[in-house]
Amino acid sequence: MNGRVASRQGSTPGRAELLAYGVISLAMWPVPLLNRLHVESAAVLAAATFFIAGIAALSRLRRGKPTEVLQGRLLALVLPLALMLLPMLWAPNCGWLTGLGFFVLFPVVTCVLAVGVAAALTRLGLGGRTLVGVGVCVIVAGVVYDLGLHPQFYTYNHVFGGVLGPVYDEELAIRPGLFWFRGMTLVWALWGFALAGRRPAALVVLTFVLGGLYAFSGRLGINTTYDALEHRLPGLVQTPHFDIRFDPEYLEPDALDRAVILHEHEFERIAGILGVVPATRVTSYIYPHPWARQDMTGARVTSVAPVWLARPQIHVEQGSLEQIMPHELVHAFSREFGMPVLRASPAVGLVEGLAVALEPPGPRPSEEDLSAAALAATGLDVEKALPAALSPWGFWTGRGGVSYTITGAFTRYLIRVAGTDVLQEAYRTGRLAGNYGAPVADLTAGWRASLVERTWVDADARIRSARRLGSPSLFERDCPHYLPPPLQNLSEASRAWAERDSSRALAGAERALELAPEAPEILAVWSRMRLAIGDTALVQARLAEFAADSLTIELAWLRARLLPGPEAVEELRKVADRLPRWARPERTRARLAAGGDLPVWLELRKPAYDAREAAHEAFVAGAYQAAADSALRAVAAYRRIGDLTMARHVRYLADRYRFAAVRHTELLP
Repeated sequence: MNGRVASRQGSTPGRAELLAYGVISLAMWPVPLLNRLHVESAAVLAAATFFIAGIAALSRLRRGKPTEVLQGRLLALVLPLALMLLPMLWAPNCGWLTGLGFFVLFPVVTCVLAVGVAAALTRLGLGGRTLVGVGVCVIVAGVVYDLGLHPQFYTYNHVFGGVLGPVYDEELAIRPGLFWFRGMTLVWALWGFALAGRRPAALVVLTFVLGGLYAFSGRLGINTTYDALEHRLPGLVQTPHFDIRFDPEYLEPDALDRAVILHEHEFERIAGILGVVPATRVTSYIYPHPWARQDMTGARVTSVAPVWLARPQIHVEQGSLEQIMPHELVHAFSREFGMPVLRASPAVGLVEGLAVALEPPGPRPSEEDLSAAALAATGLDVEKALPAALSPWGFWTGRGGVSYTITGAFTRYLIRVAGTDVLQEAYRTGRLAGNYGAPVADLTAGWRASLVERTWVDADARIRSARRLGSPSLFERDCPHYLPPPLQNLSEASRAWAERDSSRALAGAERALELAPEAPEILAVWSRMRLAIGDTALVQARLAEFAADSLTIELAWLRARLLPGPEAVEELRKVADRLPRWARPERTRARLAAGGDLPVWLELRKPAYDAREAAHEAFVAGAYQAAADSALRAVAAYRRIGDLTMARHVRYLADRYRFAAVRHTELLP
């Protein structure tokens, strides 16, 4: 009789157990992104489950059978599952089915592990403190091993399940390695049960299985090794300061030459500003497309430079190399004056702020212009926004456009005030007040005053700032990570196209278009694919079904280019008028394509635009000195019309072209 009572007690959730799950679940309700059932909340629940279920199992295993104890612990998980589905009433969760999958993969699997560990500890005569110690060690050791020793931005963990990639990657990188790893977690649980049940044969078999899984962890996708990266990117070019890894099937020799010039020019430019250089050679991994980087590192849309690793390295995608690589390279320099071990700054905003501050001038309004415009147009409260962006939680949970823009503008201000030596010490310690001799509030006020006192602000910064600073963060989205079926098909089609599988890409685009025939993003991708294989008439007929003003700018441009003479001219002019003023090169290109009499603004811009285009064409052709000369003519023309943004940008290009003219024989094979 007592055995049956003990058995029932073992399979019944306890009050303390349910209370703990209730507290954890309710605590997540007010937290954006955690207040719905998905990968983030599942990871938090899994971490809690290991300790809650494990401690509950320890007190029951002395009286009940392990299978019955496990049954009770799994039954207790019904409460947090229900509590995490309930917020759907006020926090929409379009991806709740995926969330259910993560609930099974994370908390449920971890619950089995917790009972298996508890069973083994009971057999060894150990208790709750040991279980807590095991859990903490597995959490810390797993993260340190994955992120501290491997060039990856995901981590799988036996306790909390895993983090699948950087926070800015909305589309989750669900890789095969995740399932292999959680399978390994179950094997560890069985190992614990086998130890508790004194089954030596099972222990031998399970130990052999675990050894095989760990030995082949790289091939299974559980970890990313340097050997795996080099196998995926077999091309190698060594320059004075870089080992550049790339895929020769995707990166043409001429494009590789330009990449080499870009790397070395940026190295010398950044070294000249900071007065330091990386202690060892920098490895630059150039991925052929975003999905290749996702497969290897877990990061698809986020370019990253893991400063904490032993090797200085950057991971960029070749389609955005020129725009992104200089930013990431700054991180390879800043690690030289970061804090010990992590090689970053305790003030997270300074990490990205410095990288933004040292980016080369671009063709869009600068961060200072955007901040000044936002201050004037929207009343941006820099006294609140900046301190929040400097902190880890505020930076990563805030809007990316705001965090990057204001920390970049503020860091440039700090460099102007006291140079880079003081900034480097503030970067290392995270103590701005101590190094600048003034409270952060005073520094912020000084920066704010500098924005107000600017004598020239890009006229189009206000429009640009509303778009860049107004984009909501992942924590503000109703359905984070969710891709509706049409966009899922579009993503698969885009990946297939990037991998040069045109038949699979076209099939996916067709499926997406059938599900959402008027979705502009899908229609644009489908049109580009069809035009690339010569289906001009099909695209023309499809776009003709829409009124010109109902199409997006990109689709209107595609449609206009397919129309006959007079009709094309009129539509191209309309496209040029619809383009935002801050997109100056694109607007000029569209209006010139329309032909005919040029408006006054274009008459003024045309000499500068022509010289800039001539410089680019000469650079691509390898005529580096001619490219530099044309770029300098464009700089003078942009200054004459008062466009200092483009003048600064093209002046930077002229410097790179001149660098290529002087150094190309040394750098290029």
